[in-house]
Amino acid sequence: MWVLLSGVVTGLAQSVGKNQIHKISALQMGVLRDVTGWAVAVVVWVYLGTGWEGWRSVIAMANGAMVALGVAWYFIAARSNFAGSSVFGYLISQVMIVVSSAIIFSEWVYFDPSTTLGIGNLSALVLTMVAMLLYVNSLNLGRKWMGLLLASALINVVGNLVAKYYVAGSMNVWNYFFAEQTGLMLGGILIIWWRGQDMRVGWGNVRVGVWQGLLSIIGPMIYLNMLVSAPLSIASLVRRIATILVTTLGGLFWYREREKMGGRAWISLALAVLAFGIVMGVNR
Repeated sequence: MWVLLSGVVTGLAQSVGKNQIHKISALQMGVLRDVTGWAVAVVVWVYLGTGWEGWRSVIAMANGAMVALGVAWYFIAARSNFAGSSVFGYLISQVMIVVSSAIIFSEWVYFDPSTTLGIGNLSALVLTMVAMLLYVNSLNLGRKWMGLLLASALINVVGNLVAKYYVAGSMNVWNYFFAEQTGLMLGGILIIWWRGQDMRVGWGNVRVGVWQGLLSIIGPMIYLNMLVSAPLSIASLVRRIATILVTTLGGLFWYREREKMGGRAWISLALAVLAFGIVMGVNR
């Protein structure tokens, strides 16, 4: 249920972000969000962390900087189709996470077809893959859109694997959290400097960016704390499907993207709902 909450909050934060990228650039929005999140991370680290952990903290910070690039690419793609970006980007990264975590962290036991748990999780994974393929076939947004989301998904997978490795025993979770958020913020600032943009976005956009940052930071705080003991493949599956449902509903009803939803897309969304019900049921 905590991972579910993390996904819901992440979806809400992304829905706020979708509104902003039509007013300012995705990079400017990301800096506002990440500076706010970093300020929260500092407070959490002071009260719950144990200090800087040398090279492990440096690696966590580098991981955050890499994730900043992936998030920027995701929101650039989301400018044209928010619901489609959520479904395709998150589902393809989830498939990659399940496969890689099964190999690296021996989490294949959660997908063992000889057990009820394994059958349920495998069914949810297959439904997730079918939903992704159906959704992609229902859209016509070009190779650039798919390329951005594929690159973003790959970065997302690497970021999750690094996070799981360190918080599951190698680092204090709040030390990792602070270092990663520091890298996320610095990475965003470096990217916006490299692109020749500035932060003259107006106080109205700054206020919205701060609120988005406060909302956004709750998701990774909960998620990283759960990864200390929860399997990455299952935790990420629950979180992603919850995020997909929230962002898709936001895209359809808040941003009026229903005219972009063909029959296949609606079937895809229904399969995602079914996959969510199965994975929550067998892992309760």
